[in-house]
Amino acid sequence: VVRFTGKELPKNPTIHIPKDMPGCPKRPFSDQTYVISREREVQNVVVQIADIKKGTFFPEKRTRLNNVDCMFVPRVSIGFKGGQVELMNSDYTLHNVHPYLKQRTLFNVALPQRNKIVARKLEDEGVLKIACDMHAWMRGYIYVVDHPYAVVTNGDGEFFLWDVPPGQYHVEAFHEAFGTLKTIVDVTTDKTTEIEFAYPSGEKASIASGL
Repeated sequence: VVRFTGKELPKNPTIHIPKDMPGCPKRPFSDQTYVISREREVQNVVVQIADIKKGTFFPEKRTRLNNVDCMFVPRVSIGFKGGQVELMNSDYTLHNVHPYLKQRTLFNVALPQRNKIVARKLEDEGVLKIACDMHAWMRGYIYVVDHPYAVVTNGDGEFFLWDVPPGQYHVEAFHEAFGTLKTIVDVTTDKTTEIEFAYPSGEKASIASGL
């Protein structure tokens, strides 16, 4: 599980949509940088085994990124190197999907037709920051890996990595604002490993016996 253990919960900025932006919500709404439960569990954290070279089969190597109410949905997702991302626009307004790897543009796709899917190949590993050049507040992230052991935490801050071969591994947790936490785990065949990451960064992960 991933938790927030700081003294004060971070606040999301309020987004006010300009009146000349048709097709977007008319009322102000909260940004989704920080999605933290009442129990301080953190959603939208990518957890991955950083150095694994073998193991279970890949899931379907594609992910979907939609535009809904002038926000990227999902905010954070996993992509697979060599797989595809399916781009979609469910809004009644024009969007484009513009991913960056660090400062480098990977592609820039306009989506003028509602609900039409446009696919692009994911050729680079790393954290892709997604922008819409027409709506400056829109942000999304696709974490591209070359193995199947990467997941995004749910609303309870939980994550599950299945069928991990026995061995010692480096496990990383990435959050778009909090940053990256790292720990080392030993996986055996007869136990389930429980890992607890604690943000803000600088606090060590705690490990119970058990992947």
